[in-house]
Amino acid sequence: MEGFRLVPLVTLVAFLLLCCRSSSARPEASTCGYNACPKPVPGRVNVHLVPHTHDDVGWLMTVDQYYYYQVQFILDTVVEELLINPDRKFTYVEIAYFFRWWREQSADKQAKVKQLVQNGQLQFAQGGWSMDDEAATHYVDIIDQHTQGLRFLNDTFGDCGRPRVAWQVDPFGHSKEHAAMMALMGYDGLYFGRIDYQDQAIRRKTRRMEMVWQASQDIGSPQTDLFSGKLYDGYGQPGGFSFETGDQPVQDDPQLYDFNVEQKVKQFVDMVNTRRQVYSSDHLMLTMGNDFQYQNARKNFKIFDKLIKAVNNRTAAHNVTVYYSTPSCYTKSVHDQNLVWTVKSDDFYPYGFDAHSFLTGFFTSRAALKRYVRTASNQFQAVKQTACLAGLQRDGAEPDARIDPLRQALGVVQHHDGVSGTERQLVAYDYALRISNGIDRAYPVLQSALANLTGDSAAYSGMSTCGLANISYCPFTDSNTDFYLHFYNPVSHPVWHLARIPVTGRYYVVSDEHGQAVMSQTIPVNNGTLRVPERAGAKSTCELVFNVSAIPAMGFAVYRVAAAAPGSPGVSTFTPIRLLFGGYGRGKISASKTKADWLSQHTGCGVPSMAYYYGYPGNNSRAEFRASGAYVLRPTRQTPEQFSLEQIAGVFGPVVNETHLLWSDWAYQVLRKFSNNGDSLQYNENELTVGPIPYDANTGREVIVRYDSQLSSSATFYTDANGRQVMRRVRDYRPSWPLQQTEKVAGNYYPVPSQIFINQSDGASFTVLTDRSEGGSSINDGQIEIMLHRITARDDALGLGEALQEKGSDGRGLVVKVTHWFAADQSLSSASRRRRELANRRYREPLIGYLTAEPKVKRWSGLRRPLPENVQVVTLDDWRGPNTKLLRLEHLYQTGEHPALSQPVTVALGQMFATFDILGAMELSLAANQYLASMQRLQWRTTAAGGSADQNAAREAVERRQLDQNLTVTLRPMQLRTFVVQVQYL
Repeated sequence: MEGFRLVPLVTLVAFLLLCCRSSSARPEASTCGYNACPKPVPGRVNVHLVPHTHDDVGWLMTVDQYYYYQVQFILDTVVEELLINPDRKFTYVEIAYFFRWWREQSADKQAKVKQLVQNGQLQFAQGGWSMDDEAATHYVDIIDQHTQGLRFLNDTFGDCGRPRVAWQVDPFGHSKEHAAMMALMGYDGLYFGRIDYQDQAIRRKTRRMEMVWQASQDIGSPQTDLFSGKLYDGYGQPGGFSFETGDQPVQDDPQLYDFNVEQKVKQFVDMVNTRRQVYSSDHLMLTMGNDFQYQNARKNFKIFDKLIKAVNNRTAAHNVTVYYSTPSCYTKSVHDQNLVWTVKSDDFYPYGFDAHSFLTGFFTSRAALKRYVRTASNQFQAVKQTACLAGLQRDGAEPDARIDPLRQALGVVQHHDGVSGTERQLVAYDYALRISNGIDRAYPVLQSALANLTGDSAAYSGMSTCGLANISYCPFTDSNTDFYLHFYNPVSHPVWHLARIPVTGRYYVVSDEHGQAVMSQTIPVNNGTLRVPERAGAKSTCELVFNVSAIPAMGFAVYRVAAAAPGSPGVSTFTPIRLLFGGYGRGKISASKTKADWLSQHTGCGVPSMAYYYGYPGNNSRAEFRASGAYVLRPTRQTPEQFSLEQIAGVFGPVVNETHLLWSDWAYQVLRKFSNNGDSLQYNENELTVGPIPYDANTGREVIVRYDSQLSSSATFYTDANGRQVMRRVRDYRPSWPLQQTEKVAGNYYPVPSQIFINQSDGASFTVLTDRSEGGSSINDGQIEIMLHRITARDDALGLGEALQEKGSDGRGLVVKVTHWFAADQSLSSASRRRRELANRRYREPLIGYLTAEPKVKRWSGLRRPLPENVQVVTLDDWRGPNTKLLRLEHLYQTGEHPALSQPVTVALGQMFATFDILGAMELSLAANQYLASMQRLQWRTTAAGGSADQNAAREAVERRQLDQNLTVTLRPMQLRTFVVQVQYL
């Protein structure tokens, strides 16, 4: 692209348009989208009959098993039936399956399917790789998996393949941040099948089953307003009309026995009249499908044709008209009635479907998988970043082919029976295997990128990783005593990192990138870690701990580690674990004031204590006998069982002081207080090793940690939503209705994807940051409680069919190692800064590479200068062609969190990155499948006071001019902006 800077702007814009269009998409017809919708009949009850299937991408079987046992036949037969009758319509959702099926079709079949899409007969809803969970997912993964699915639809079908509505009909509760992102992706509506039973009862009585969700007060209306509807009774067919599962079909031949047209019409009209009483418009959506249905699409459509004909032939008698439709057509019809809607500004957590069945256990279920997803996601972002910075696609290295297996594995596991932990054990193994294989395929891309960036293939071709370093197992360091550590920082600012490296000796010299010795400390591998069965074969006896200072933004620093003799200059300090209180054979430790004072002195707060609930082993015959299971949290007692502390041990050194607490032979805790390393964001660390949890046939255990801050928190605490917005929680309270609390613990648990905190009226705050999504609460004032690991004695009878009993590699039970960061602040603004910055670091932890050869370049940044502290590069990915990239930026703060960092901030794109210039940019929707300037969402009238829409529209116009004229971008609090950029490598 030599001379690109001289190209006129008009030509540049045309080029970018070309880059973003799909070369495979056919010319658009005018009959798709809303133009393909049936015309409503004024003055009548318009019934939208919506054929669909719900295809879990893993649950009771693996994603591939479901595909070859069931899903391929669904798509085969549905397509054939749509081709028979142009009035028929069908809605499909899970693109992970459609992608598999599409690859197998002949060119002729693909052409026919494209015509069905162009006709509006085959429509897609949501369009993500999976129908994701909303509690345990991180916003980066949500965006990525939707971008992946929607890109495939755009590449394959053009704009006719673009879903108009989000379809979250099966997740177990709904997140406000997720809804905000759906709005920013351009959806006109959102439909879900599950809300709390008390909430639903009130909404039915008041005809508020549909509303406008104001999903972000920071970004504002109408950008994050989303029309949202609760389906009448889940996403299945109405009772009596599930023809695939044996309900009586329409028999319209009078020459045969059992002629039942009048009976079925009356049954249908009665059902419609009952359902429409809880909705406000003249339209009613009937979902006609369920899990993995339409394997015999012929049966369904043939009976539907008869039912539609019979009902419509008798419209004069009952004023009901029925026709094939889709969720998007229903949305447009309701919109066109121009009604005024109530608004919602909170979320739909926790979700209870009866008085004793709160689906809050899954916030923690399969804690190890939840952590694996989080670490794999971080690695995925780092690989994409470095591949773009190195220009691997430009050099013909085809990084996408090697990255795609990890992209697809992460897309699948975001499923609401994936990272949620509500799948069967064999399926959990399959998810983990896919992620592992994806990482193995993607890691050479990271090696190639670093080799290209530094001109040093000799060093990086042999770079290794240690995926089990958290349990002090690293084959590389088992066999090497003189090596280099490569720390890659995905954050857009320099970060400080406390490295903890498994080693086989006690004495090492650590040197920074300038060859200067760094203060270091070796600590014996603790007893909690030594008992982890996956350590079998590990040779490491110690952990080498040191600070890595100011790793460059989106860059790296290289340190050297070399074994040395005791007393050598700069050698590490060996600090044994010293027994302080208790001991085997001495009995339990009493709760004496002396020991409590000692713990407070050495941890900086009251000791976080471990405890557990016994899970209720019910038989599920009635609500009051609901068992605790993979979905449901239901403790037998509402107060946890306390461990008796058996040992306290200590480590005292120049880098970190540690307090080791042995609660039992399956519960071990290490509290760490770090020396001041120059980082302005200090914190303490709490490492908890849990398992194997004792199991008996009648009782499960739900293990927690409690932090006692001594703050007066007034029954109020705060949790994040998907790693972004903070949600205010009040114990035994719901903002949307007067709660009748029936489960003190389970009914107060909320998802904690990254942070939970409590405040006091004077501004004092206490925060805990998690390393994965967990369940948490504040059951008592001043306390934060987080669930770490759980097993159950029973299934909770919600379809899984097996108890949650992870056996681990040795069959004795899974051991989980969890790490929290916690800190106290005296002002809300300092607490907000600490929370936001550390949560960003927790997700984007430095990736550590292990090398035997000395790299030529020891320090490098992918940014010419760090971005402002409140801005983060969310995505840097290859897009269409070697010189076109996808770039996402975010503002990390909410309005009012910090006097300076919550202000709008402007960033210049042109010379942001070290290896290329950005020559032009066009803004896209959040999921990158529409140009923002042409995105026209349906607008809804609400009961809320207006006034911000015009102001926001004017502000967006200014932002577009900034981008067009000088490639600058202004980010307002919580704003996420997506661009396709044209680059020229330097």
